[in-house]
Amino acid sequence: MSSLANANTGYMTRGRSIYKSSDGGTNWVKVVAINSADCYFTDIYFADSRHGLACAVGGQTLRYIQ
Repeated sequence: MSSLANANTGYMTRGRSIYKSSDGGTNWVKVVAINSADCYFTDIYFADSRHGLACAVGGQTLRYIQ
């Protein structure tokens, strides 16, 4: 899943990680990695380029503030 905060900044989930792009999706950098077999991200939403939520299997929610 992915979420665009604005034209240049976007976030996406892959497994237990969250990635950020600051160049419209050309390059991605891992910004969060969860080391738990119980956490697998399924959805992500960002209100702006610094504040977001990621939901995981089992009802876990991660609040991201940069």
